[in-house]
Amino acid sequence: MQPSEKGPIGSSISKLAVIGFLIIFFILVTLFPFSHQTQTLWYKIGTDRTLLIAGQLVGLYSVCLVWCQLVLIARPPFLTKIFGVASLSSTHRFIGKMIPVAVMAHVLLILVPEGLANLPVGWKFWPEMLGFLAFLLLLLLAVSNWLRLKLAIPYPQWKTTHRLLGLTACLGVGAHIVFVSDAFRQTAPRIYILILFISVLLTYSYGKWKQRK
Repeated sequence: MQPSEKGPIGSSISKLAVIGFLIIFFILVTLFPFSHQTQTLWYKIGTDRTLLIAGQLVGLYSVCLVWCQLVLIARPPFLTKIFGVASLSSTHRFIGKMIPVAVMAHVLLILVPEGLANLPVGWKFWPEMLGFLAFLLLLLLAVSNWLRLKLAIPYPQWKTTHRLLGLTACLGVGAHIVFVSDAFRQTAPRIYILILFISVLLTYSYGKWKQRK
């Protein structure tokens, strides 16, 4: 990791500030299912209710992790100075392996209380189907580096495809979370998610722009 221009104390404070921000952010995410309950929770009690809340939380965490990937691969200067390129890259790879597991847990936690026989299939359930397609893309992304080595795919072509699939998955999970849950039909939650998504896109665009300079 390259030393920060701010010195070791300034670098440590910056790291603590970023980590503190992430902790507060994920606390707010954790509170969301309780402050903006879906109608499904109104008639669920006991274990089914607990599983549904857990499924919603894991789903929200998964979306945040997916969007976090955009920030990590963009390597914006302020994060690069604090953590270094190597740390950002290794974190990106680690989260990439976590995401498919988290998404699978989300699917199971949501479906089990509703009954595995009641799978949401058909155009009526297009947000759920979109979420499933996004999951397949995320799974493909998780094993894409292994496939690149196995199939001897040239790195430039792999990188371009990986980036396009990643951006598509980010858009897919965004649309899924907004339209699959009635909690996001309320104005305030949609504003929250829109602000978050725009912030991620701006950070991604800025980071990529700085890389090209």
